[in-house]
Amino acid sequence: MTCVVIDDEPLARKGMELLIEQIPSLELKGCFSNVIDAGNYLATAAIDILFIDIQMPGINGIDYLKNVEKRNNVIITTAFPQFAIEAFDLNVVDYLVKPIRFDRFYKAVARVMNINRDKIQLEEDYIFIRTERKYIRANYNEIDYVEGLKDYVIVHCDKDKHMVAANLKTVHSVLPQQLFIRINKSFIVNISKVKSLDNDWVTVQNKMLPIGDNYKKSVIDFINLKKVLKR
Repeated sequence: MTCVVIDDEPLARKGMELLIEQIPSLELKGCFSNVIDAGNYLATAAIDILFIDIQMPGINGIDYLKNVEKRNNVIITTAFPQFAIEAFDLNVVDYLVKPIRFDRFYKAVARVMNINRDKIQLEEDYIFIRTERKYIRANYNEIDYVEGLKDYVIVHCDKDKHMVAANLKTVHSVLPQQLFIRINKSFIVNISKVKSLDNDWVTVQNKMLPIGDNYKKSVIDFINLKKVLKR
């Protein structure tokens, strides 16, 4: 999912960057110190999440949200808890009070993931894979995992394999991230095809794929968003 940060404090923007970096499925498209510059960017760019501060010079975050016509999923990030009711009246997804803990930040992002997952059920459930000579249609439920090999990827679909001239990051950006998760630098897996997992490995169609150290927390957190039967 793509996101933008609006905050007039440089340290706050840096803090948001560090939080976003810890969630591999988030891609920061821009950091802005005011809503004017951000608004000019958002007028022509489509993003999934807008992280916005409230108290800023000029136009504050609340006033901006009241006047903007088309809004993305909005998460407020502020040091002032007293504006929460007014913010939720504007249908923001969440309201985070600084300093922001990572677990609280991830919970807010997960809410957007759930919103998008509901929306995706109304959209197409397939993708076309471009090979050397033709386009091959693959339903999402047919894709087991995607393997990255430098400038190429291999899309593993049941018994078929399709090689595509693309990088893994590009492929991940066009797949629904509520269904597919990146588990290391070389693999994206279809969560519905996962038979088992532990701290180090994910098993997909009897294939054991390693979980990268930098991806372990996001993989476990992603699984915990699903239905998990615990003792």
